[in-house]
Amino acid sequence: MISNFWDLFIRDFVNPGLLESYSTFKKEFENPIVRSRQPGASKKDVEKGKARNEEVALIALAPWSVTNEGNSLPV
Repeated sequence: MISNFWDLFIRDFVNPGLLESYSTFKKEFENPIVRSRQPGASKKDVEKGKARNEEVALIALAPWSVTNEGNSLPV
């Protein structure tokens, strides 16, 4: 579930406070992603969900790599 991402990675582990409260995360990320995956989702909903999903992926990966002279290093 998308809510598990917020709970495990954002709230407790990666960057507490990064996405504010769970209700903010749900409104800005979870709802658009879930809505975009529903049968009959509008093109606008699919595009927004895809964009939010990509943002979540970047947030999840950011703490694990830092570019230093072209090398990815753990933070």
